[in-house]
Amino acid sequence: MRLPGEDPETPVERAAILTWWLAHGECISHEEAAMILHLSEDGAYRILCRLSRVLPIYRDVDGWQVVAMQELE
Repeated sequence: MRLPGEDPETPVERAAILTWWLAHGECISHEEAAMILHLSEDGAYRILCRLSRVLPIYRDVDGWQVVAMQELE
């Protein structure tokens, strides 16, 4: 999983990349996110937790993913 272009440099860019992948149906573990973003696993986990405050994402045994739209209605 990679986006074309430069590696993310700021927290906003990192959050945007994770949001992009999640919005396109990917299930991402915080370990995978750490590799994608060149962060520690703890750093990636913290970003995903913060995203879950404002986006309909959740963590299960497979990783982080978007809540199905029918569950939001």
